[in-house]
Amino acid sequence: MSLVLGFILRLVFKRIYEDSVTGRLSAQRYDKLAADYETEQKELRMKIGELQYLIENKEQEIFDLNMFLKNVRKYTDSEELTAEFYYKAVGIVEIPDLEECIVVKMSQKDSEMTA
Repeated sequence: MSLVLGFILRLVFKRIYEDSVTGRLSAQRYDKLAADYETEQKELRMKIGELQYLIENKEQEIFDLNMFLKNVRKYTDSEELTAEFYYKAVGIVEIPDLEECIVVKMSQKDSEMTA
């Protein structure tokens, strides 16, 4: 509830109370209006809480989306595939066994020499 609306409701309720005190409003009518006012205040407080929760969630969603887009732009603007990019995108960088690489290269050289 906005501060202005809350202020206006308090003024109206104050006038109703004054009317009750001066006798321009019956006690039963005042009690009914007071109960309605209290109910409305509770409903508005609950609504405010719900709306604040929604706003906070949407703000978090916007933040998360902006972070995602920042990362997307960072990697889509890149012109080469680096180990850092690959690691962040895939999550694993496998380094082959050095001995295995040597054996493969040696066997390639052997086959080239025999050909």
